[in-house]
Amino acid sequence: ILQFEDIMTNPFYRERFGTYLERMDRQTLIGFWESVEHLKTANKNEIPQLVGEIYQNFFVESKEIPVEKSLYKEIQQCLVGNKGIEVFSKIQGDVYEALRDRYYPSFIVSDLYERLVTKEEERRDAQPTSDKDELGSGGEAGEEAIEGSSGISDQTSFAVNKLRELSEKLEYKRQALSSIQNAPKPDKKIISKLKDEILLIEKECTDLQLHMARTDWWCENLGLWKATITSAE
Repeated sequence: ILQFEDIMTNPFYRERFGTYLERMDRQTLIGFWESVEHLKTANKNEIPQLVGEIYQNFFVESKEIPVEKSLYKEIQQCLVGNKGIEVFSKIQGDVYEALRDRYYPSFIVSDLYERLVTKEEERRDAQPTSDKDELGSGGEAGEEAIEGSSGISDQTSFAVNKLRELSEKLEYKRQALSSIQNAPKPDKKIISKLKDEILLIEKECTDLQLHMARTDWWCENLGLWKATITSAE
């Protein structure tokens, strides 16, 4: 008997399990689980678009993934870039347990499972010398890029790092806004919230850039400044 963990980690097995879930009208569950798996390994610049798609597909259009009100608020905070994607991992864990406890037991006694096992045996017999280590592979280690020194002086490094942080946040929110606006059923409240936050961050960036320019100017002219006393008591 195939273990549930093996089914979920093997794309071929999972596809057959998904076909069974279609019969039960529960294919949304496997779709959500797969979408979150993709989200967890996505590039940073892909996250706003993927989060928007997950929100629209599973919490606006279908609403077949039940979540508590507090989690729904966390999803919306993630959508606008104020929180990370951890909330989706938590919901994915709940979906995983539901699939394992409610649908896996009936799947392994179904005709689809019997066909799956028969087909898998035929594949193994047809390729007796094939490398079976493929399914078990999957290195998770990755090296994080270490940013080099920016060459910015100590008195401005904090401002530079802050500006970079704001710029990344601004880009996330702009991508999220574009994704939501192009959705079939755009959430007007979220759109309004994003527009307001984008304006605030843009202003903060402008103010910070002005501060940095003034600081640079001050540093460049150290030793040249003169104080004029116009009156004395």
